[in-house]
Amino acid sequence: MPKERVIFRIQGMHCDSCAVLINKTLQNLKGVNFAQANFGTEKLILEYDPEITPLEKITEIIKKLGYSLIIPKAAQEEETLMEEAREKEIRSLKIRVIASFLLAPPIIFYYMAVHMFNLEHIHALCLGGGGFF
Repeated sequence: MPKERVIFRIQGMHCDSCAVLINKTLQNLKGVNFAQANFGTEKLILEYDPEITPLEKITEIIKKLGYSLIIPKAAQEEETLMEEAREKEIRSLKIRVIASFLLAPPIIFYYMAVHMFNLEHIHALCLGGGGFF
């Protein structure tokens, strides 16, 4: 029984439960001797018999579960694409943090002043007593 032991990259895992789902699904396949997906490293260590379970079938099953299996030959290209996507996401998150730091203080100071100095809210002044009726 020929065995292959390959390390794949997996995209799309959101938590450790995703890794558990992949492990259970693959270990139930005939021809798969060992499957260990890791959420932290986004990798799958797979020991299988390609004659019984071809790689295409494994890729299809992973895709049905909602994840992407990155084959080592294409891993170099995929690695650069993943890095670019991560950098883009980090840039987006930095912009959101900066915007939050700029927009939050006026709101915080307004509500602190209202409660500390027992002032009326601006909407109460504008709408005549705080209500529509």
